[in-house]
Amino acid sequence: MYLLLVLVAGVLQGAMGSLNGLLGDFIGIFGVSLLSHLVGILPLGLYILFILKQPIRMGFGRVPFYVYTAGLMGAVITAISSYCVFRLGAAVTACVGAAAQLVMSAAVDHFGWFGAERVAFDPRRIPGILLILAGIVLLNLG
Repeated sequence: MYLLLVLVAGVLQGAMGSLNGLLGDFIGIFGVSLLSHLVGILPLGLYILFILKQPIRMGFGRVPFYVYTAGLMGAVITAISSYCVFRLGAAVTACVGAAAQLVMSAAVDHFGWFGAERVAFDPRRIPGILLILAGIVLLNLG
């Protein structure tokens, strides 16, 4: 089930980059980031309030301040992707982003950063990671 959800998220990310890039031609990359997040937050807020019937909790005072930087990261990612997708292409933008995610995710797992459960890096993963990175390079050569 979780792998299917991640697959759907990946498909949506691929489409989102192109759509945001197109929108950026009309309203600029920072406007895209703002509008994208507003369009996302409104239906989510309504869903939480009216379907789940839960209050929207922000967690201020209980959540470490640095955790909220994830929202800023999302806005920056949206702006950067919107800017790059029509300059580099959707595939190159997605592939370079995926390579960076792979490296960062392995570091987060290995060191247990941000309170994540520590998953020590197993050297047996190196061939798989190199194969993924080689695939990204090959995809972008042509």
